[in-house]
Amino acid sequence: MTLSEQPPHVLSAHPLRKLGALPPDQAKPRLYLGRYAAPELVAAVPHGIDYLSHIPSWDMYANDRIGDCTAAAAAHIEAVWASYGQGRKVIVPEAAVVEFYAACSGYAAGIPASDRGVRLQDCLSRWRRAPGLGGHTIAAYFAIDPQDTAMVRAALYLFGALYVGVALPRVAQDQLDAGRPWDVVEDDGGEDGVHCVHLGAASRGGNYAVTTWGRVQQVTPAWWRRYAMEVWAPVSTTWVQAGLSPAGLDAATLNRDFTALTGEPGPFPPSIVPPPPADARGRHSGPPTPPGMAITDPVATGSGMADEVGDIDMELATSLRRWLSHHQWSSASKALAVTAVAWLTARNL
Repeated sequence: MTLSEQPPHVLSAHPLRKLGALPPDQAKPRLYLGRYAAPELVAAVPHGIDYLSHIPSWDMYANDRIGDCTAAAAAHIEAVWASYGQGRKVIVPEAAVVEFYAACSGYAAGIPASDRGVRLQDCLSRWRRAPGLGGHTIAAYFAIDPQDTAMVRAALYLFGALYVGVALPRVAQDQLDAGRPWDVVEDDGGEDGVHCVHLGAASRGGNYAVTTWGRVQQVTPAWWRRYAMEVWAPVSTTWVQAGLSPAGLDAATLNRDFTALTGEPGPFPPSIVPPPPADARGRHSGPPTPPGMAITDPVATGSGMADEVGDIDMELATSLRRWLSHHQWSSASKALAVTAVAWLTARNL
């Protein structure tokens, strides 16, 4: 390999799109979020979740030239947290994204052979340490089984964004160019390489929506089951520092395990209230509402449930979800929580 050549695993079937994620190292220790989430919380997750529609555009972040998909996805996540968690616009500069990729991977500008890609977990580890990504850091990160659909949706609902590694088939480039969802086909052209995307929405019909190469791309459940390799839930430092993190988590056990793994204090406070969602103009209004409740579902298919239930049902469903997502579980409230989830499920709310 000469100094002018990029490694083959960074190249893709499309000349203006690079890959750059490396396969996960399963030997590295990690904390799985499913160990700490209450079943009632997972069952209370709404059918449609959207943390994308407030953001009008997505930057390519040099991923057409170098294999920094891991850094680009992280920058997209920071934009989501700022918009939905704080009601403000944050765009990480491209130079900061490339600098972060270089710090994670050893990439040196002007030396294509150094563009070797990086593992998602290694990026998460550096993202957690100052200066992080353009001065933004995360409080923690947790692994999720990609095949555990309920936990994937719950983590998206609670944390606002997921960091995902996929084994991209070559046909995905054609589907992207044609404006079609990533879906399973009989001949997928073989593996293009490993790619990192940011998961930001989940529809009532089961589709996901990810950001990649400066655009939003829909993903079918079948495609996800076949090609999703690893899923991570990074936790926003801003939300945690403000005492904002998901209810329904066993924070005591999680913090203890986090300390055992890292040697550092656990990130989660005992009392938990999620931030209020911002409206389309970035303003906050009303009492705190669980993430995903007051936003639209741009990837939904079929008719909405508003035509099937009355306004009073919708109001009650919203109140129940707010209570389910904010409440700290105790034996006295367990039965009521189970009944509430059963009613929501029976009413398809």
